[in-house]
Amino acid sequence: MKNKKKIKIKRGENQMKPHRMLLLIVAICMFFTGQSAFAAEQEPWWVSEIISAEGNGFAPRNIDNPEQAKLLAKEAARLDAYRRLAETAAGIRITANETIAEGEVNAVISGAKIAAEKYDEKTGRYTIIMQVPLYGVSNSISSEVFKNYKQENVTPQNTPYKGEQKYTGVIIDCSDAPVKDEDEAESKGLLTPVLLPVIKTTSGEVIYSADNFDKQTLIVRGMASYATDYKSENIKRAGSNPYIIKAVRLDDNGCSPVISDADGKFIKEHNLCNDVNLVHLSTRGHRDSKYQRKNKKGIHL
Repeated sequence: MKNKKKIKIKRGENQMKPHRMLLLIVAICMFFTGQSAFAAEQEPWWVSEIISAEGNGFAPRNIDNPEQAKLLAKEAARLDAYRRLAETAAGIRITANETIAEGEVNAVISGAKIAAEKYDEKTGRYTIIMQVPLYGVSNSISSEVFKNYKQENVTPQNTPYKGEQKYTGVIIDCSDAPVKDEDEAESKGLLTPVLLPVIKTTSGEVIYSADNFDKQTLIVRGMASYATDYKSENIKRAGSNPYIIKAVRLDDNGCSPVISDADGKFIKEHNLCNDVNLVHLSTRGHRDSKYQRKNKKGIHL
């Protein structure tokens, strides 16, 4: 058996402790392809980067012709899947304060593809799985949402780092980071996925936003990936040697990770957020053992 390549880690100023975690990753999009469309549990859209819906339908009881009954059941299942897709798409946040508009939702689901289907002759139930990818040049959520997107202030990318670049991306661990909702009720580790995430420092400086990237990048790759744990395929977006940061808190009702000023300075100086290699981790689970190694020195700037 070949030895697996180990991923080296550099801890941010706020070093992670071996407890529950929530990560945000910025990197190249990774899609889940090995899971059956009819699996008992599907990954959430913000992890799989696909919105998926299962529709079920039956033919009217007064239909005696088997073929006609099957066709009518299929049509009913298709309409049910469209309805469920619309519900999911309508709940996707573009920013902390903006969700997908009704017209955009209708345009998105109209391009949905059938990923799987089956018919139970005994019960007369037809089941369809329909899907729409989150990113892509056409027939994707991002291509519809951002087709008329206008950036108010496109900020030039940072000057390329002149030293030896040791890190391949950034992972922001948001587990247990405090967040207050609109009613000022506080919870922990409840990161809300958005298509246009913003990362700020404790002093209020925005170091990562949509203004750093062109519209094509937002449509094809997105700004960041989200993962539920370190075993997620999306973690690969941050590369083999990610720089890992512990979020200080979550602002904007849990949508925007806030990191320390020292970590913000470090990733800006090393130009780590310019290649869209960012990942947010957002589920509660124990870290994989290879990520529990200690770095006593940490980062001192």
